[in-house]
Amino acid sequence: MIHVGDPKMMRSTDFLNPKLNTFAIIVDAECEKCIEKLAKVDTFIQSLNREINVLVFMNTSNPEYFLRYIYKDIVFSYPLILNKNYEYEKLNKITADKQFLYALLLNSKQEIVVVGNPTYSHELEKLYRKKLNEI
Repeated sequence: MIHVGDPKMMRSTDFLNPKLNTFAIIVDAECEKCIEKLAKVDTFIQSLNREINVLVFMNTSNPEYFLRYIYKDIVFSYPLILNKNYEYEKLNKITADKQFLYALLLNSKQEIVVVGNPTYSHELEKLYRKKLNEI
């Protein structure tokens, strides 16, 4: 099961439909090229033609800087969640390498079904689509 943070701060039911699958993305918010690649992710999600929860964790050691100078220039269709110092990964015991994007497909029970970025590989994209039809 994936945890999204301190329940005192936010409840996953505030922004997730518990009946839907979830696409979770972890992005290096201090990498301009990484942020630019979100457009491909947005296109992929839109191409699914189905309702799905989307969590976009923006990793940063300096949330204030991110909010003041970077956030305003991001064009993306889904809410962004600040993830200071990799807290999401620590909470869920995820060891992501320093790639731009670490992506997870979760079923409605928030269990991991697929790991990997579907915009980097046609095979991963096909796997995401197959698993979404199965779960």
